[in-house]
Amino acid sequence: MAAPGGKFFIQDNLSKPAAHHESFAQLWETKWKAPATMGVYPFMFSTATDFQPVVDKLIEGDFKEPYNWDEYAQVYFPQAEHLKSIAEQAEAAGEKEKASEYFLRASAVYRISRFPAPRSQVQREAWRLGKQACIKGLGMREHPVHEVEVPHTHGASNEGSVIPVYHLVPDTATPEAPVPTVVIFTGLDGYRTELAVWMEGWRQVGVATVVLEIPGTGDCPANPSDPTSPDRLYSSLFDWMDAQPLLDSTKRAIWAFSTGGFYAIRVAHTHADRLAGVVALGGGCHHMFDREWLDNVNHLEYPFDLANTLAYKWGYGDDVEAFKREAKAKFSLLEDRTLDMPECARLLLVNGTEDEIFPIDDYYLALQHGAPKEARFVKGIKHMGEPASFFIIIKWLYKLFGIEADVVKQMQTLPFRPKEFPSSRKELEVELERNVEESEEQQRKPEELQSSSKELEPKLERDVESETQEHKLQEKDKRIDFEAEQIEARERKPKECQSSSKELEPELECETREHRPEEFQSPSEELESELEHEVEASKEPGCKLQEKVEWERDVEEKETRERNLQETIERIGFQMEESEAREHKLQEKVERIGFEADVY
Repeated sequence: MAAPGGKFFIQDNLSKPAAHHESFAQLWETKWKAPATMGVYPFMFSTATDFQPVVDKLIEGDFKEPYNWDEYAQVYFPQAEHLKSIAEQAEAAGEKEKASEYFLRASAVYRISRFPAPRSQVQREAWRLGKQACIKGLGMREHPVHEVEVPHTHGASNEGSVIPVYHLVPDTATPEAPVPTVVIFTGLDGYRTELAVWMEGWRQVGVATVVLEIPGTGDCPANPSDPTSPDRLYSSLFDWMDAQPLLDSTKRAIWAFSTGGFYAIRVAHTHADRLAGVVALGGGCHHMFDREWLDNVNHLEYPFDLANTLAYKWGYGDDVEAFKREAKAKFSLLEDRTLDMPECARLLLVNGTEDEIFPIDDYYLALQHGAPKEARFVKGIKHMGEPASFFIIIKWLYKLFGIEADVVKQMQTLPFRPKEFPSSRKELEVELERNVEESEEQQRKPEELQSSSKELEPKLERDVESETQEHKLQEKDKRIDFEAEQIEARERKPKECQSSSKELEPELECETREHRPEEFQSPSEELESELEHEVEASKEPGCKLQEKVEWERDVEEKETRERNLQETIERIGFQMEESEAREHKLQEKVERIGFEADVY
């Protein structure tokens, strides 16, 4: 611990459990719903509506910790398959853009199914299907992402022979004018299928990207139990990159996310001469393995069981206790003296000061050892300090590469915005079938729920009828009061009834406009006709009797208008019900715009 008194900087928070660990319902409402709506981590390439059917079933099933990972993951499959079927139909119809989007949306649902790590059979199947859908979707874009199997030439005999990476190069790159490259190290739960979200933004500013997983995650071939396996992994990767004529080997930088930051700090020391710069965002190096830290993280910021997921990633399987006992001595970059190596590439350390996944203490420690380093902490923010940290890092990399570009514009490529595509006949049939199935499932619910609904319907109808009747009576009283005032005013002025029409017309017009409610002041043909009747009646000696007749007729006409108004209100109410779905979509767009406004 780096804080005074041998404590963590967030020592007081270690004993405060987060609400999202109580149940999946709490996880969704308190932590996941907002990013799902915005289409940001961990819901890249998707929207909250894609997950709502899954969320409903998980909440109905009262899923909570400790999760049965097979049962949990299986709930996602029907929705993922539904989205994939739309993609396949669009592909068959030659609708490339639509197919691309829906393959990516399907991959996102498979992703959360295997999240945070594919530790069970069903989760491993979700990972397999998810990456198939993802690369298909990315490959159908205007600027397609390619998957490359980089030869693991430095690998040990017990390691895989290839390093699967995602690769995208700007069209402007030529052997005579190679481009800079950002190599993205993924994290504990976000793999190349997720961090690919950054690739298009970098392409637009003329930078190539390579995205790969860290040892113990995704398809990384390196032995996760061997502390030196990443050294062999990155030697193989850089050898391959050196042989690519479109990539400028003098402008190569690493951007590592979360757990990937551990490997970024290491590679900055072990391969300093092959890197122009390294960014470790939200990583750790020593105290992340402290027993006290690992004993508490399962109820803090991370959505699931962090200590267990880390144990699995570092090759310990389900033996969390062994991981807690051994990890620090085995993997700490302080214990193995990596931090004290004399050479280090230009290294930027960025994190939020309130990080509850990896302690900010590790970055204070790194600054106290070895070669000088750069650091930027985001005050008051938790893990990775996002989104402010993204702006800090992108600007730093722009300067490193000598690029002049708009950071905000690049950031705008991140949030997912679903497009509106016309539905095919087949899609409508599938949607209808799904609606029928949901309706049948609803009918199979316990009888007490149905009876309760039937009891509420008459009450709701009575409430609506009562409110409508009350409104109707209020309007009628308002009109009667108005007519009474008109009659009383005329009775007080009998002589004026016999005045000439030329004298009366301006006065009557003025009086009418003063006493009538605003709704009767519009210059409609109906009101003009009514005024003419009153003027003509005023010319006769028996105008009081005539006024009474006119008043009764007006009342009848206004009652007719009132009935017409009520019918209009009912039609508007029906239209409002139909517009709820459109309002829901609009709300999602508003929330995304709000997110971008907060960020920018």
